[in-house]
Amino acid sequence: MKISASVLDGLDWLYASRSKADFVDRAIGLAKTCYPSAVIAYHDVKEDLGVRGLHRCHDARAGDQIQRAWRKHAMSSPVVQYYLRGGTDPVIATQELVSDLQLRSSSLYHECWKPFDVTHQVGLRVWGRGHVGGLSIKRDGLFRDDEQRILRALHPHFLRAWRSSSEAEEFKADVDRRRNAPAGSSVSHPHKSMDSLSPREREVLHWIAQGKRNKEISLILGTSVFTVNTQVEAILRKLDVETRGAAAIVWMKSEA
Repeated sequence: MKISASVLDGLDWLYASRSKADFVDRAIGLAKTCYPSAVIAYHDVKEDLGVRGLHRCHDARAGDQIQRAWRKHAMSSPVVQYYLRGGTDPVIATQELVSDLQLRSSSLYHECWKPFDVTHQVGLRVWGRGHVGGLSIKRDGLFRDDEQRILRALHPHFLRAWRSSSEAEEFKADVDRRRNAPAGSSVSHPHKSMDSLSPREREVLHWIAQGKRNKEISLILGTSVFTVNTQVEAILRKLDVETRGAAAIVWMKSEA
């Protein structure tokens, strides 16, 4: 399976996303270019809250009944469970996780998959800190290794485009807040305070705001990349943001 010109065009279109909702639609469109006969959706599931919503499914058969069934059975999805248990492979197929017999005997299959006449799924995790957000690609047939390799090659681009769209949305929201604020008033930022960060985390965030990547920060601070990765995750969690760019905005505002 070769990367066609239409897939490359879809990749350009994906990078033009300017909001998370826009990204979801374009990500599904790009996946549809790779798998024209598949049923493709974007899901967001959080372990402590359950399903946050079936964000988008291109198939017209995905009505309210199907969406309710998905919310009911989402936590039993082998792919969702794989990621919630700490799985790190960004592209994973159900055929690698459970047998056909196990899947076909599940309520997930009978209520969510059978109406679409699909038997196999490959999941591509786009983003998630404590939750699973990504593409679900389902069809009647196994996903070959070469087909999964295409998704693996595209995965870094999905991730970068998602982060870019999140940062664009964050920037627009901040501009709108400032534009609509009464004259002379201060505009409060919705994210958690910088006070929650440790001195070292503040130092790491300073270098993030300077455009440094984790490997560069580790060299500057004389620590391991693994340690910096952990600190960056803690910074995003404490500031209640999802991207490095959004965290950098919080830093720059605190320094203004």
